[in-house]
Amino acid sequence: MACDLAVMADDAFIRHVGPEHGSVPAGGATQWLPIMVGDRRAREILLLCEEIPAAKAAEWGLVNSAVPRDELDAEVDRLVQSLTAKLPQTVRYTKQQLNFWRDLSWHETVNHARDWLALSMATDEPREAMEKFLSRKKDDD
Repeated sequence: MACDLAVMADDAFIRHVGPEHGSVPAGGATQWLPIMVGDRRAREILLLCEEIPAAKAAEWGLVNSAVPRDELDAEVDRLVQSLTAKLPQTVRYTKQQLNFWRDLSWHETVNHARDWLALSMATDEPREAMEKFLSRKKDDD
C-alpha cells in the first residue's frame, strides 16, 4: 500500500491474515486501504482474510497490473524507464500532492491504531492464535 506503483505476478495472491492470527491491522491497512479500494472492499479484505487473486487485486486497485510471472521483471523495468524519463522535482511534488489524504489519514489515526494493537495483544486471544499458528508450522515440517 505504501508503493507508488505495484506490479504483481498473475499467479500470486494478496491476503490479510491479522484477524485470524490475533493481530489488529494497524500498519496502515485501516487508514489507507479504504482510500485505495473503498470502504466495503477494505472491510472484506481485513475482516474475511480471504485470498485475493492477482487479477482481482488489479481490478480493485491494490496493484496497477498483474502480469505473467516470466514478464514481471520486464514490466517493472518498463515502469522504471518511464519514471526516470520524468522531471524529478515535478514527480516529487506530484507525489506530495497525491499522498496528502493518505498522509493525513495516517497522522490522524496512527496513535489510535497503535493503542488498539497494544490493547489487543495484551489479551489471551492473540497469544492463543499465535501458538496455534506456530504449532501448525511445526506440524508441516
